[in-house]
Amino acid sequence: QMAADAEANIWLLQNTSLKRTIGEQVETVITLEPGEAESVHDLIVSKTGRYWVTTKSGVAFYENGAKGFVKRNITLPLHQNSEVTCLHEDADGMIWVGTMGDGIFMINESNGQVQH
Repeated sequence: QMAADAEANIWLLQNTSLKRTIGEQVETVITLEPGEAESVHDLIVSKTGRYWVTTKSGVAFYENGAKGFVKRNITLPLHQNSEVTCLHEDADGMIWVGTMGDGIFMINESNGQVQH
């Protein structure tokens, strides 16, 4: 997958990584686990600088730590045939997660609390 953002960066999602380029050089931003890219329907970068991606069981975010990006999974109570399809961050910093089959979830990014 490939997309452009409002600052003219080009983002490339491959099977093993998320990359960014401003035109002349390509930079790997995060490295994905094998097969993880198959379940990524959406990706956002929150105001806190976390990279949020959809997963098979919910969402995950990557945050920059002392040794590079660290992945944290948030499992959502999804029915067997449900899929996480989209992500959105509102003005208050809440992460909204849309699904096909289980409605909408809201994640409070500051404390990790999930509301259905």
